[in-house]
Amino acid sequence: ANVDLRVIAMGQVMSPQHHFKLVALASAGVAAVAVAALGEQGFGYDSEYEFKRFFETRRKNLIVIEEEELFKNSNMSAPVYGEMSYKGTFQMLRAFDTRGKVFYDLGSGLGAPVIAAIHQFRDLKKAVGIELSPSRHKIALEALEKLVWRSDRKKLEFLCKSMLEHPLGDADIVFISSLCFQDKFMNILGTYLNNQLKPDTIVLSSREMKTINATIGARVLVEMSWNNEHKLHHYIMK
Repeated sequence: ANVDLRVIAMGQVMSPQHHFKLVALASAGVAAVAVAALGEQGFGYDSEYEFKRFFETRRKNLIVIEEEELFKNSNMSAPVYGEMSYKGTFQMLRAFDTRGKVFYDLGSGLGAPVIAAIHQFRDLKKAVGIELSPSRHKIALEALEKLVWRSDRKKLEFLCKSMLEHPLGDADIVFISSLCFQDKFMNILGTYLNNQLKPDTIVLSSREMKTINATIGARVLVEMSWNNEHKLHHYIMK
């Protein structure tokens, strides 16, 4: 249906001369709104569809020789790649208060959960992705340009560095896709989070964190690229 009134879509206030078709979607009990817009650029836009298309394309042939050497020398993780889906990001964050909060993805890869978080949780103050691999970081910056409204880009930040080199004192929710992290590095990371995170910060990790000083919360079931029912470990920092 065409809408002639001013509407707010994806954080953009659109003028009456633009026409929108708002399509309500229901998938596995998850309600979403896809926005098809005919604006100044003259194209239709469905945020979830464009998200899936972009990341499915970029995931192909991702692992290169340079990455194998990088991860081997870092003693952190194996150079394999999988990511949380658009729906999985919603499943992860829906149980938490995101109003004015800062979300971190440590080992953010191509940036998918960071962008999906800003798309679906409009009240987040900021979303930050930290990634060691320059090639993955480059794709995340491309995703930022292609998938995020200009007005929202100031709320996102992608950093190419070790997750152990960035201060995390402003973090409220931290996600770590740690399934391929080495045991030794998991212990080091847990200790680092103890020193960095403020009390009550939420930490969600694919693997158990044995050295983290936190209360254990209920496991969170999410959709990943390799598993539709992946269980995240849930911690609340003491």
